[in-house]
Amino acid sequence: MLVFYRNQLLALLMADRQTIVRLIVASIPAACVGIPIMYFAKGLLESPLLAGCMLPVTALVLWLASRMRPGESEYQELSLAKSLAIGVAQAFAVLPGLSRSGSTIAAGVAVGLRPQAAATFSFMMAVIAIGGAGLIESLKIIKHGVTTPASSLLIGAAVSFATGLFALAALMRLLEKGRFAIFSIWCTIAGLSIIVWQLS
Repeated sequence: MLVFYRNQLLALLMADRQTIVRLIVASIPAACVGIPIMYFAKGLLESPLLAGCMLPVTALVLWLASRMRPGESEYQELSLAKSLAIGVAQAFAVLPGLSRSGSTIAAGVAVGLRPQAAATFSFMMAVIAIGGAGLIESLKIIKHGVTTPASSLLIGAAVSFATGLFALAALMRLLEKGRFAIFSIWCTIAGLSIIVWQLS
């Protein structure tokens, strides 16, 4: 995300600092929900059955977003109230199977953003959300140590980096073509398959 959105992130630091305020406001709900869950109910985040149940919900959110008339606003035009609304969508997406990016992009479109602008704002929010979660996990590793070999961690990071760049580019192309709903099909099939697997 840092590489793919490098121009937008540099603009935040140089000339678009008001968006930093929007991103902070949008990040508050997820922090209020996510931090307590990480410390006191982490098992909830690791439930395959809950993930399976939430994937069809993600499918519904994506399908509804595809039915909305796309807005024409840029993320730089977001009010603090609309930023907070997108943040609430991100807070719900703390639950496994409920797509963070899907929920926040859908919320962005709902408040009047262009799909591409909604995606950009969503992934800039993710820098804060994932960075914060990563910091918490890093502190735990420093405290308790890690048994995974460094080479495995580096390989995993490299593969994640490459596939992440590919996925972001593919997502933006699909958004430009208005084919956001295609993900709802996958989420429905995957969710129902997991539910059957977990209950069988």
